[in-house]
Amino acid sequence: MSHVKDSYYFSHDSNARHDPKCSALINDFGMEGYGLYWAIVEVLSEQKNYKIKKFKKLYSGLAQQLWTDEDKIRSIIEAMLHDYELLVEDEDYIWSESLLRRMSIREAKRQAKVEAGRLGGIQSGISRAKKKTERSKTKQCLKQNEANEPKERKGKESTVKESTSTPPIVPPEAEEKKITDGNNDNQDLKIIFGAFSENIHPITPFEAESLAAWVDDGIEPDAIVWAIRQAVLQGKRTAKYIDAIIRNLHSENITTAAGAEARERNRADAKRQAPGNGRAREPTLPPLSPEEKKRSEELVRQLADSKDMNKVTKEVPPWEREP
Repeated sequence: MSHVKDSYYFSHDSNARHDPKCSALINDFGMEGYGLYWAIVEVLSEQKNYKIKKFKKLYSGLAQQLWTDEDKIRSIIEAMLHDYELLVEDEDYIWSESLLRRMSIREAKRQAKVEAGRLGGIQSGISRAKKKTERSKTKQCLKQNEANEPKERKGKESTVKESTSTPPIVPPEAEEKKITDGNNDNQDLKIIFGAFSENIHPITPFEAESLAAWVDDGIEPDAIVWAIRQAVLQGKRTAKYIDAIIRNLHSENITTAAGAEARERNRADAKRQAPGNGRAREPTLPPLSPEEKKRSEELVRQLADSKDMNKVTKEVPPWEREP
């Protein structure tokens, strides 16, 4: 009995009719015989292990299925087995070596896709579990920060406003020491969230998750605290401005506060050495040609003579001279 499977596409050469075996089949049985050959291959592809089991009424069943007579299908199959070697048989089965080879390749590709999908699913599950753990750590740090904050008086509504005064900024040395001494991620995140809440405003879950993501991307906690400090010094106490500072550090492969400070020093040095900085220099005039130099000396001489005449005239004006 045939084992009906899902419909599969199996490849075959587009010029198979030019194969000497197929050409001999076409020469003896015409294109009808060639068409019946591929119909038999399709029947084989539907069988378990791609082999058809022999039984007493096999040719009768194939003739009915392929809309031909039993004698014709018998003669064509016998010729394909013994004359053209397009089919192979043993005591129990008939099959096509070409079909087995092609279906083996197709099955190998299918198994490769299945394995790739399995590995991708495992990796996706690991990634989701990691993100879930990170979110849990973030929420835990937020709860710890909230528990450490002083409780508001009963009945007083809490409002978040930007303070116009400058709150205390943790010195970078002290902050870096705290972060360096921390032995786990929770401690580092707690320091970051505390610096943000103290200098900007009480941190929100979204802002906490955004800062934690930078730590996952390789930015050291002391660099994030440095960015918070820069936002305060610039008078731009917003999470967006802090994120922009960290993004610039990340784009320049700077991951530590020491690296950020070195970059700022290099920028300051370059600015001081840039042309135009410092006292303006006196403009330099091009040298005079001999003719221009001679003319200049003549003008100077005439000017001097003119001043001497005015001096004499001023000392003894005509209307004040004695007769």
